[in-house]
Amino acid sequence: MKTAAALALVLATLAACGDDPPPAEDVTACAALEMGPYVPVVATISKDTGTPAVLSDAQSYMITLPATGIGYVKFDATSAREHIMYLDRAVPLMAQTSASAAVPPKSTAMSSDACPTIKGRYVFTLAAGVGYIGLGPDAGGPVNLVID
Repeated sequence: MKTAAALALVLATLAACGDDPPPAEDVTACAALEMGPYVPVVATISKDTGTPAVLSDAQSYMITLPATGIGYVKFDATSAREHIMYLDRAVPLMAQTSASAAVPPKSTAMSSDACPTIKGRYVFTLAAGVGYIGLGPDAGGPVNLVID
């Protein structure tokens, strides 16, 4: 409850100062990236039946990437809509359909006014169904991912 009150205070303060507050999704993602809950996931180097799944559920997925190459996680979009994906490290991110066709991002940013923890903000328009998120290559340790 303290977190929600603190975030509401930040938004109210920004609005009172005449600045546009950051999007509510960014504020929520910031809280998840900074405070969890963290769900450990090990990305796979191939897209198959063993690829771990992540959801759009306001949780932070702590993803361990492969030592070399791109790491994949599976994402099941329950409806066709825009999904915002947030990272706490500057790691390359891409979205793909179940047939491995690239889905171009609608927009990308390497920061957010919500907090300095957001190091990547990617907006994708995804169709309903299973797709894949590719992360890396990167050898800098786990990266946290939140999907809205």
